Amino acid sequence: MKNLTHNENNFSNFIVSNNQVNNNNVLLPVILYKKMETLALYAATPFKEYISSKPSIKKLDLLKSSSLNDQLSLKSHLKKFGEGELQFAIEVFKTNNNSKNLICKTTFSFQLNQNAIKKVS
Repeated sequence: MKNLTHNENNFSNFIVSNNQVNNNNVLLPVILYKKMETLALYAATPFKEYISSKPSIKKLDLLKSSSLNDQLSLKSHLKKFGEGELQFAIEVFKTNNNSKNLICKTTFSFQLNQNAIKKVS
């Protein structure tokens, strides 16, 4: 298989707001999922001609919760491109002062169409 390089990391930031938390002021999981999925879709944009599916989660590790007014940073990087699959790893950090705490990491997967498989074979 030929190597296709895509070294670009994609980033996204947001501050947890009132409409994104439950009654205990904890971030709703669906909000975090949508933010991660949006970043995965954005990261996959350069490969859109090869993708034949919507993103699906391969792995999800929720390590810590996040609360109202927390500043969250999301970072994605290409994990795999080949064997009929495209994967992006996404990490979510809570940023306080000058520290970053990992709160979640996940892997999104896209199925590739036959044109992609022929191109990288």
